[in-house]
Amino acid sequence: MRKVTFFAPAIGLMLLMSCGEKKAEPAQPATNEPRQTEAKAAEGDGLTAIDEQSTSSPQVTPASEQQTTPSGRLGDLQPTLARQAIKMPQNAEKPKARDFARAFCQRYSDFGACALLLKYLQSPNAFDAKAENAKVVDDRPNGYVRCDKMALFDTQDDETIEACRWMRSNGHSLVGVFMHSANDAGVNHYAYAFYDYDPATNVMTPDEAALDAVATAQRRFGGNDLVLHLPQKGKDLTLEFLTLEAGDVTDAVKTTLHWTGDKFQ
Repeated sequence: MRKVTFFAPAIGLMLLMSCGEKKAEPAQPATNEPRQTEAKAAEGDGLTAIDEQSTSSPQVTPASEQQTTPSGRLGDLQPTLARQAIKMPQNAEKPKARDFARAFCQRYSDFGACALLLKYLQSPNAFDAKAENAKVVDDRPNGYVRCDKMALFDTQDDETIEACRWMRSNGHSLVGVFMHSANDAGVNHYAYAFYDYDPATNVMTPDEAALDAVATAQRRFGGNDLVLHLPQKGKDLTLEFLTLEAGDVTDAVKTTLHWTGDKFQ
């Protein structure tokens, strides 16, 4: 039996179409190793989560009281991601993809890859990828971040988190997050989130249209494992639906959701 793993595709000779941040930040080369750049620690950001279905006026829950999901329980996390918003820190001014990823990872830091990415984002210069047995991609020009946490033992899971940001014509942003874990026993878990970020409220709200687009494709193609390939280059979203039996992939279907500038179709 073997576990399913996936990695970001190699950068080919394609046009540098970003997720909407390439013009917002100074161009820096993408790398598969942690970027050694200056960054301010995010500790004490005071991130909050908002349950949008609890009341007509959502109540803000302090970060210290938020419920998190243990590693390997990603499937149980999906309903929460579909309804719970995240308020960005008050000092978040013109946030970038890495800022959205940091807010998400602080909210769900019980997932090992989230904890590692958060550690990197809080202090890139101090992060030792080799010691952490991790691989980080911090592609600021293209609004994309990713962390792969490799298992040290067969009983552990390989874990991945990636995040990407699209700019919308109304000044909002669409933020995508995908988490995946896999082990040698052939047990895979995944969860994904899409948020509409409104700079006027400084809140990331679950984006129903994006969530529905993925769910509709999943109902069409089936499979018991899902891999979202968030675009490091380009703007379209690739979905891979896998059928696993005894840990082996017996069928795989890929489809693409095209970005219109405001939504997927």
